[in-house]
Amino acid sequence: KALLHDSMTKQQPQLPDSVAKQLRQLEQNVLDFLTEAHQKGHLVIVTNAARGWIDQLTEWAMPRVGLYMERKHIAVRYARECVGSDPRDVQTWKQATFCMEAERARARLSYPRPLSLVSVGDMPYEREAAHAVAKPDDTVKTIKFLEDPTLRELQHELQALVQAMPQLTAAGQEAGVTDLEMHSQEKTQPGTAAAQARAQPEPKQDPEPEPEPEPEGSGGSFGEFAGGRRC
Repeated sequence: KALLHDSMTKQQPQLPDSVAKQLRQLEQNVLDFLTEAHQKGHLVIVTNAARGWIDQLTEWAMPRVGLYMERKHIAVRYARECVGSDPRDVQTWKQATFCMEAERARARLSYPRPLSLVSVGDMPYEREAAHAVAKPDDTVKTIKFLEDPTLRELQHELQALVQAMPQLTAAGQEAGVTDLEMHSQEKTQPGTAAAQARAQPEPKQDPEPEPEPEPEGSGGSFGEFAGGRRC
């Protein structure tokens, strides 16, 4: 994010070829994630940035992403502008926006039923906001990315998330909140951002026999995610 922000503050930035190539690859990773998420349910992008940031970013670095978002009418919410957020307290911005979006989602339901929410972000704010809006019968999963990733790490995170989406959004999962986190292993494996995922076991599906339940905090692999906490 710092690299993108610093480059965008300059007029017509000239990036090294290697960085430009990684950005093109990252754009495809972002497209893959947005496509998967849009197909799985109602997708909303919530940012603490000032209005216009998403448009600037996509116009400069990811034009195909911008076109996709426009074509699919993907909503962008600038959290600092949300009614109920405290302009002096950044921690309230996303919580107020998540509350508003959760109420909108419940209102769209044809009949009252629990929500299934997947929250993805690189700061604690998204996770705290998802926890705040969750009702006892809701199924909520939060994915925390690295706060200061390299471009390569961000690519790996998005690739892992795309692979995990079918399991994250599968119907019939137990209600509750599950927190997952990405961990970098670049120190031990240069050039990679890998982690082992742990999640709750899949719900039973008869008539196939199921293995014995695993201890709390362990379970199926998401390939790149690590650490599950359920509350």
